[in-house]
Amino acid sequence: MKNNPYIEKVLAHPYIFTKEEDIYGKQGKWCEYFENDHALVLEIGTGHGNFFSSEVHDHPEKNYIGMEIKYKRLYSTAEKCLGNKSNYAQSSGTDTTNFVLLKEYGQKIGTIFWGGEIRETVVFFPDPWAAKDRQKKHRLLQRGFLEDVYRITKSWGKLYIKTDHEDYFQFVLEEVATTQWNIHLQSFDYVEDNLANNTKTTEFEQMFRGDRRKFCYLELRKES
Repeated sequence: MKNNPYIEKVLAHPYIFTKEEDIYGKQGKWCEYFENDHALVLEIGTGHGNFFSSEVHDHPEKNYIGMEIKYKRLYSTAEKCLGNKSNYAQSSGTDTTNFVLLKEYGQKIGTIFWGGEIRETVVFFPDPWAAKDRQKKHRLLQRGFLEDVYRITKSWGKLYIKTDHEDYFQFVLEEVATTQWNIHLQSFDYVEDNLANNTKTTEFEQMFRGDRRKFCYLELRKES
C-alpha cells in the first residue's frame, strides 16, 4: 500500500474527500456544499469513472456524489470528470463543478446523507460475493442497505441496479420484497428487452457486451 502512487494524488485532490470530517460533516448539507439546490445523484462504486464522468458532463443541472474505496479508481474518476468538464466549459462558456468523490464504503450512506437528501442512487455491478454461502453476508444489496437508500431518497426518487450475476439478482429481488421500494422496471436481460439504449454503459459492460453476457437491470422507485 505504501508504494501505491495514487495515494498522494488522492489525498491532494480537491474533489476527493478522504477525511471523516469532510465525508460525514456534510450530512443534510450537501446542497450547501454545492451552493445550489440541484438534485443530488449518488453512485456507489464508480469503478474507473466512465459512467460517472459522462453523467457529470451531460447533466450540469444535477450534482453528483461518487463513492469508491480504491485509490486508483478514485483518481481516474476525478480526472475523467475534470477532463469532460473542461471540454464542456470550452463549448458552453460555463465552468461549474458539480461532482465530488468520497473514499468510503457504500454501507456507510446512512450516516453520510440525511433522510430525503438524494434524488437518485446508482449501484452498477457490485461484487456478488457468491463463491461461498458464508461470503454472501458481505453483499452490499441486502435489506438493511436497501432500507438505508430508501430513507435517504426523496419521494418519487429512484434506485438503479445492474448486475451480470443472475443469482445475486434473484437474491436482490427477494430482499427488495421485504422493503417499501416499488419495482418500476425489472429485466433479467436488459439488452434483449431493449432497455439498454435507455442507459449509458459502464466500462464493465463495454468489455463484455460482445460475449452476449446477460445483464440484469432493476429500477426501484420510492412512491411516497
